Amino acid sequence: MEEMFENLWIVDKPSYDACAVDTSQPQNRIAMNCDTPLELRYYTIVFQRFSANPDGLEFEPGKNYYFIATSSGRHSSLNETSGGRCSTHNMKMKIYVCVDSNDPRCSTSPMSTPQPTNTISLHTTNSQSDSVHISPTPVTQQLYCSASPVNHYEQLSLSKITNNTNLISEILNHTSQLTELWAQLRIMTDKLDKIQDELDNCSHGARYGHLTAATPSTAAPILYADCKELFNAGYRVSGVYDIKPPGSNESFPVYCDQQTAIKGWTVIQKRFNGSVIFSNRTWAEYRNGFGSLTGEFWLGLDKIHILTKTPTRIRFDLGTPDGVNRFAAYQGFTINGEDDKYRLTTGRFIAGNCGNSFSSANGNRFSTVDQDNDNSPKSCAQEYKSGWWHGRCHRSSLNGLYFLGSSSDPYYYASGITWYTWKGYSYSLSKSEMKIRIW
Repeated sequence: MEEMFENLWIVDKPSYDACAVDTSQPQNRIAMNCDTPLELRYYTIVFQRFSANPDGLEFEPGKNYYFIATSSGRHSSLNETSGGRCSTHNMKMKIYVCVDSNDPRCSTSPMSTPQPTNTISLHTTNSQSDSVHISPTPVTQQLYCSASPVNHYEQLSLSKITNNTNLISEILNHTSQLTELWAQLRIMTDKLDKIQDELDNCSHGARYGHLTAATPSTAAPILYADCKELFNAGYRVSGVYDIKPPGSNESFPVYCDQQTAIKGWTVIQKRFNGSVIFSNRTWAEYRNGFGSLTGEFWLGLDKIHILTKTPTRIRFDLGTPDGVNRFAAYQGFTINGEDDKYRLTTGRFIAGNCGNSFSSANGNRFSTVDQDNDNSPKSCAQEYKSGWWHGRCHRSSLNGLYFLGSSSDPYYYASGITWYTWKGYSYSLSKSEMKIRIW
């Protein structure tokens, strides 16, 4: 049932008798809602602007007030005085303001049908209870608007409303306080959720956002070689850990994925929201690494070389903007040192559901926008905006521009997060993770 809008007009006695509304006086108009058209039989009108002091009442005791309600069934019927869905006609109403509770004119109309009394109890801090009794009084409505007088009118006692001014004010005050408390509770819930996320990523010896294997306080921390060793030692929570691979002069932090199939993966590249720019990075940046291990990052070619001196398994986890995820895995992945331009051995394709787009890079050296080591007459890194193991130039390139989905713009051709055997060259993936594990 659509919400209907009514206009309630306060008029003088002649206008009331003639069923005429002067629409040039908009200050006499009050907009009302009618939630259940054609079904209202009883009306309660609460005037919220009144004074507890009888001399300050906006409606004078012992005086009649006249109202006409109009509607056209539309959101606005300011200039119309006929028809309407709420009451199917123009409704006329007279209100008499009681002098006090003993006013004989305020007795219950003999034409009214007795109705159950609804009671609202308000409990204060002193355990006393104040009750407001609301007794609906039936309104007899005319079928159609005419100049003839209405036989029965609604009679409301404003003096009873006045007596409960403090209770209404208290209700509104408590409602406002509840709204503020709900807002504070929502803020605290968000903070607790963040703290819980941090705790979920913690383990023994956790400090400042990354983790070190714990030992007795008198001994130096244990430094494992990689994430697989950490997993086997009981560190089953994904997060940032310090490791010290064989051949490394010092430890360094890595992100360990302890949840993906087989577990114990050391993540070397991660992209998922475009917050870190990968394209057009220099040779030094790709050598040393960039980004944040708790967000998007490239671990760094020097560290990847150290971690892959022994042939490893590499896994690519890829995703599209519409939430489709696929993977590819290779066994025997390794890269040489900087003196050989981090030459790549891809290993053999062993599993996956997005095709084999990596094997074609086998034997390629790494290229960046400022160091061209590819096999093409042009600079593939500059042309396709990606530091990668380019040949002539690539069938996979996961460090390109971050844009979502398909693009027909030649500028973006093969320049995004590309995995050719799944989505071709004109499509950029939204998610890319490269992770390695010694087998």
